[in-house]
Amino acid sequence: MSLQGYAPAHAAHSTAQPRRRFRPRPPRARRARFADREERFLLQRLLGAGGVCEVWAALDLRRVEWSDATPQVAVKRLLPDLARNFQAQLALAQEFCILRQVAHPGVVRVFDLHREPFGLCYSMELLRGRRADEAAALPDAPVTPMVARFFHTLSFLHAQGIAHGDIKPSNLFLEPGGRPVLIDFNVAAAIVRADRSLPARGLRESPRLEAYNVLYSSPERLSGGQPSAEDDVFSACCAVYELFSGAHPFQRRSSKEAEEHGLTPSRPPELPVLLWPALRRGLSFRIEDRPSAAALRRAFASWNTWHQCTARVRNLFTQ
Repeated sequence: MSLQGYAPAHAAHSTAQPRRRFRPRPPRARRARFADREERFLLQRLLGAGGVCEVWAALDLRRVEWSDATPQVAVKRLLPDLARNFQAQLALAQEFCILRQVAHPGVVRVFDLHREPFGLCYSMELLRGRRADEAAALPDAPVTPMVARFFHTLSFLHAQGIAHGDIKPSNLFLEPGGRPVLIDFNVAAAIVRADRSLPARGLRESPRLEAYNVLYSSPERLSGGQPSAEDDVFSACCAVYELFSGAHPFQRRSSKEAEEHGLTPSRPPELPVLLWPALRRGLSFRIEDRPSAAALRRAFASWNTWHQCTARVRNLFTQ
């Protein structure tokens, strides 16, 4: 049998052009729109400003160019008057380096450090919600579980050898799902850990900026002390007290003035009675009387568990 003129069935496809690999590319109009832009971020809305930096809601043009579903970010940059100040640039870069090493749901998540036409900046997640100073005195909100998460974040930072150094209601962000997020680490400092080991790798042991809030700092900090875990606990308890009551624990006076005048805070009506002793100790003027952030977390978490159990038992008898 002659095989001349015979070809297998798949031979008809042997001369076909090989398929090209799919390489997703953004639309030409979008590529042309952003290809020649020097800046990466389009600043849209000012979120807040301090003495050194300001934070903007911004559009990440690189993400827009490649059709990212979440192109909106937050950008922290130096104030225009400080954009060329080397010490301010160094402080901003070190703040970014600290945040980059901290991976925790209760700490704002950073993306990268950038050099833009307007100066040095870093990008981070754009938070949804409001600051604690805008959400104080909310008895109907689940405040107690949120406070337990907040103290968990603080105990995590202290375990890593980091003191925030500037805890106040405006630096605590509350997201709708009950997630508290600590922001603004521009005066954070490396501290010795509880086990006397060295701080986290890459962190400096001295603070970068000498700054604090008079209304939320401890007496030892106002006397020239450095940021510490104990100072963080005092500031955090002041912020938590204000979150429950809507008022400052010492009538808007500094801790040194309150100590001199013998002022003592009273329990906020919205705070559970069983939690007041722990929070009251955290507001102590004596550093040795304050509990650790981990102890406060256990107190609030235990109360949450007990409250949930009693609520379930109550429901069993009321059904």
